[in-house]
Amino acid sequence: MPSSTSLEFDKLPLVEAAVRFSFDKSLQADFRTARAVLDKLPKFNNLDLPSQIELPPGIQQPALVVGPNVPSAFSLTGHEEGITLTLQPQLLAARWQRTRDSADYPRYGALRESLNDLFKAMPEPTAPVAVVNIVYVNFIPTKDPGSRFIEKYFADIAQVGLFKSAPKVQQFTAAWRASATIDLRVDLRHATRNSADGQRLLTAAGSRIQPGDNAFSRLDEVHDELQRCFLELISDDAKAEWSYSEPHGKERANE
Repeated sequence: MPSSTSLEFDKLPLVEAAVRFSFDKSLQADFRTARAVLDKLPKFNNLDLPSQIELPPGIQQPALVVGPNVPSAFSLTGHEEGITLTLQPQLLAARWQRTRDSADYPRYGALRESLNDLFKAMPEPTAPVAVVNIVYVNFIPTKDPGSRFIEKYFADIAQVGLFKSAPKVQQFTAAWRASATIDLRVDLRHATRNSADGQRLLTAAGSRIQPGDNAFSRLDEVHDELQRCFLELISDDAKAEWSYSEPHGKERANE
């Protein structure tokens, strides 16, 4: 299913993007499996242990395998565009994070392709996908993290009256069901990045897979819904500052 929405930002302050599959049943996630998966993916050349375990979205009671001699997660790195793959017992993910040396964001299509490659490289039979999820994180530097920040970067429809005179917004989270199948979440919180103060804006969307659904088609639907949400969320001033241009064509978006 091609993505019909294309958002073009030349200066979007994106620092992280991830596409994820969650599973109700555990996958094979031992070292031998991770090594075999890496051998099937020529774009990746390193197998690492991640710094922390990632909770699979939409799974209430993850059955993570934890033990002194049993790594519960693996990261596949070395991709030329900075994409990292995550393999856990109930999670597969493709992620890009901005660093001082990282390449520019490779766009949704590259993350989707990497997740597809990881999914196909897993040993058969693979457990059915239970939940698809996409997350974007933007870091917006500011010396005025209160009501003026909200008024500048958020559309009127997204502004909360309680913040009207707030000198600083510490955190605000909203989650809702956008359609019969897709949930949305927005999380704004004060943060520091590379010694700069600012606001961390996380936008996420997910959907539970029903029998007969194609997980990647649903992922595309989630992607498009999340983009529509983001465009409605931010103000005209934000669009101008981040050099937004109107959608064109049907290519996959840079967010």
